[in-house]
Amino acid sequence: MSVDRTRVETLRLLGNQVGRDLLAELVWRYIEEAPTRLRAVEGAVQGGDRARARTLAHGLKGVSSNVGATAIVALLESFERSLGEGSPVAPLLPALAAELTRTVEEMRRLIAEAAGLARP
Repeated sequence: MSVDRTRVETLRLLGNQVGRDLLAELVWRYIEEAPTRLRAVEGAVQGGDRARARTLAHGLKGVSSNVGATAIVALLESFERSLGEGSPVAPLLPALAAELTRTVEEMRRLIAEAAGLARP
C-alpha cells in the first residue's frame, strides 16, 4: 500500500473540525502537482544540479508526507541520502516515477471510495 489510510482519515476528521473538505483539497492538489514536482527533480538530476535536486526532492517528500504517501516518502528519503553521499541517483528515478504513479492511482481510488468527497 502506497498511502497511509490512517493519515487520510486524520485529514478527513481535521477537515470536519474546521468545516472544510481538507482531505479533498490536499489530495487533489497533490495529484495535480506531485508529477510536476517529480519532473523538476528529474530535470535537476539530468542537468547535474544535485543541490537543486535535493531541495526539490525534499519539498516533494514533505507534501507526500502531508497526504500520507508513505511509500514515496521512503524512496525520497533514500534519494536524498544518495544525493548527500554523492552516489548516483539517476538509476533511482524510474522507481520514484513508478511509485508516484501508484500513489496517485491509490489516492484517486480513496477519494472515489470516500462518501461525499468531490473535487473542489
